[in-house]
Amino acid sequence: MEIKCGNWDVFVDDLVVQLHDEMFKLEPKTMDLLVCLIKNQGAIMSKDALIESVWDGMIVSDHAVTSCIAKLRKVLSQDQSIPVYIETISKRGYRIPKQVYVSVSKREVAEDVSHVPVANNMKLVKILAVLILVLIVVLIVFYSADTLSTVKESHVAEKPLKFQGMHPITSLEGPEKTPRASPDGKFISYLSFNLDEKRWDINISLSSSREIVYSILGVSEFTAPAWSFSSDRIVFHRVGEDYCEIYIAALHEGTWSEKSVYTCELFSHAMDFAWDKKPELIYFNEKPYLTEPAAVFQLNLNTGRKVQVTNPIVSGFGDYRLNYSYDLGLLYFLRNEHWKKSTDFYSLDPLKREIKHLFKKDRLIKYFTLTEAGYPLFSSSKYSFDYFDLLTMKQHSAYRASFPVKHPQIFAGDEKLLFMVESIKGRDLEIFSHNKDVPSSLLKALNTSRDDYSPRFANNTGLLAFISNRNGSPQVFIVDMQGKLISKSKLIEGVHPTDLVWSADDSKVLFLFEQDIYSIDVNTGEHKVTKLYQPYYAFSDVTQDGHSYYLSSDHRLDWQIYKIYGGKVEQVTDKGGYYGIESDDGKYLYFSKFRTKGLWRKDIEADKEELVIPDIDLLNTGGFQILGKYIYYKENTKDGFIVFQFDTENDGLMQFANIKGEIDKGFSVSFDGKYIIYTNNMTEVESDIVMAERLR
Repeated sequence: MEIKCGNWDVFVDDLVVQLHDEMFKLEPKTMDLLVCLIKNQGAIMSKDALIESVWDGMIVSDHAVTSCIAKLRKVLSQDQSIPVYIETISKRGYRIPKQVYVSVSKREVAEDVSHVPVANNMKLVKILAVLILVLIVVLIVFYSADTLSTVKESHVAEKPLKFQGMHPITSLEGPEKTPRASPDGKFISYLSFNLDEKRWDINISLSSSREIVYSILGVSEFTAPAWSFSSDRIVFHRVGEDYCEIYIAALHEGTWSEKSVYTCELFSHAMDFAWDKKPELIYFNEKPYLTEPAAVFQLNLNTGRKVQVTNPIVSGFGDYRLNYSYDLGLLYFLRNEHWKKSTDFYSLDPLKREIKHLFKKDRLIKYFTLTEAGYPLFSSSKYSFDYFDLLTMKQHSAYRASFPVKHPQIFAGDEKLLFMVESIKGRDLEIFSHNKDVPSSLLKALNTSRDDYSPRFANNTGLLAFISNRNGSPQVFIVDMQGKLISKSKLIEGVHPTDLVWSADDSKVLFLFEQDIYSIDVNTGEHKVTKLYQPYYAFSDVTQDGHSYYLSSDHRLDWQIYKIYGGKVEQVTDKGGYYGIESDDGKYLYFSKFRTKGLWRKDIEADKEELVIPDIDLLNTGGFQILGKYIYYKENTKDGFIVFQFDTENDGLMQFANIKGEIDKGFSVSFDGKYIIYTNNMTEVESDIVMAERLR
C-alpha cells in the first residue's frame, strides 16, 4: 500500500515513510494511526475513534494514542517546509489539515472496496496454496538444466530480496560513484571527483568507520574496479592522450602500493573489471579495434597471457559490466547489440569456455550486481532496482527511491546493498561579515563536505560548532575562527545531531536526539547522554548555571516551554511557548509561540509575560538570538532573509544584514557581533554513495 502525504511517501506494507532520500521505520500501530488520519483527512478524529479504528476497540489507555501521535510528529517534523502535519484540536482530537496534499493510489482504493469476508479469504488462500504448490512442482520438473546450473541451488527457498533505508557512506565535495565492497566486507571503494585538482580518484575506506585509508589518484572517470578474492588487491585503469595502463593497488603489512600490470588500447576510456577466485586471473572488457564492440578478455597476471573469451559480432556497446560469482565460478556480463534497444544477460564458465544466454530486457541496462544465488540485480528504472529469479524467470522489486539511483553492489551475504544516489540536497555553511574579513582558512575547514549544517557560534569565545556528514555518519565538529579543529564528536552510527546549543560557559555543545540530550565536551569530543521521559521537540537553551534545559512539547495538547533538571520537569509558559532562550543575566526567558507572530519575554521569577516585538514570524527554530542587550531576529524575504538587531534598553531597531540563504533554517551571530553564519542549499546536482539493508 502506497500513499503520498505532503512531501512524504508512505509505504504501508513496509512500515516505512520516506522524505526525499531519507527513510524512517514506523511501528505497526503508528503506521495504522497515520493511515487512519490520512483516509479521514480534514475530519477531527477523537481518541475514542482512533482506538476503535486502530486498536479494533480493544481496551487501551489514551496514552497509547498520544504516544503514537508524538512518534508520528517527531518523524514528520523532519519536513520543515510544512509546519503542521497533525493538528491537535483542543479537547476534541486530531486531524491532518486539508492544506496538506494527500494521495492514495487507485489500487489501494480498489482493495478497500473489494474487501472479502475472512472466511472466504481463508478458503481462497487454501486453494491458492495448493495451486502454487502444483505450479512449483511443475517448474522444478520441467525447467531447463542449463538455467539451473547457473543458480546456487541452496538459495531456492530464500525469502525475497527486499532492501530499505538509505544510510550515507560518503558526502564529500564533488560527486562519488561506482561503489565496490571487498569480499570480506572490510573495505569499500568508490570513485570520487576532486574539485580542486579536477581529477577522479578511487577512495578506499573502512566499512566500519567510513575512514579513508588510501586514495588512488588520477584514474579513468569510467573505470569500474574489482577486488581480489583475498580482499587485499584492487584492479583499475588510467588513461590519457598517449597512454592506457591497467594497475593493481595492493595492501601489504598495512601499506598500499601500486604497479602497472598491462598496457591497454588508447581508446579504452571505459573498462569494467572482474577478479577470478584464482588470484592470478582477472577479466576486463576492451575493444579490439576502435570501431568494434567491446569483448571480454582474461589476463593471467603471472604469465602476462591475454585471451579473448567472448566475441560479440553485431555492432553496439558489446560486452560490459562484468561480475564474477565466487560461489558458482561463473563470470556474468551484459551485451547490448542494438544501441539502447535491448540488453542480454550472459554467464561464462571460464574453465569450459561455455557461454549461456540467461534472459533479455527490451531496453538498455547500464548497471547490475549479483546475489549469492547468482541472480542479477539491476537498475530497472531511474529510481529502482529489481532482481531476476533465474529459477522462476520472474522479476522482483528489490529497492525503490525518490531520487535517481545507480551502480548497485550487493554484499555481506545479500544483507547490504551499496549504490549511488543523485541528489540536489546539499548544504553548505556561509558567513556574512560587514568588513568582509572572514578568514579563508575557516571557510575551507567548514565546507569539506556536501552536507555541513546547523552552525552555532559559542556564547563568549571565538569557537564555532557545526554538524558535518563528511564521513557518511554525521558528527559535531568544533573549530576556532582560523578553522583549527578543536575536537570532533564520537557519535555512533544512527545518532543524528540537529540544532546545536552551547552551554553558558562554552564548555559543552548539546543537542536533542529522540528522547535523549547529548552533551559533548568541547575539548575532548566525548559525550554524555541524559534521558528524557516525555517526547520533547525544540531544544533551545541551557540555563546560565548549566543545570537545566529548555525544551518545548505539545504532549498536553498545546505547545508550552518546559525546564528540565534531572528528573524534575517545570512548565515555564502557560499561554503558549515554542522556542525559548534565557537572557545572559539569567533574569528573563525570551520565547516565541507556535503559529503566533511575535517575540515574548517572561521574568523567570514571576508569572507575568510581555510582548517585546510584535508581528514577527519566528516559527522556525533558531529564528532569534540573544547577545547581551541585543536581540537578533530574522524575517524571511523572497530569496533569503533579513537579520534585524533590537536594543532591549531603548527599543532601537536596525537592519543588521540582508542575506541570501535558506529561509527555513536558523542563523547564528558571533559573540562579538562581527559575523553571521547560516546554512545555504546547494543547487548543483551531486551524487553520494549510500547503503540499504535487507528487510526482514
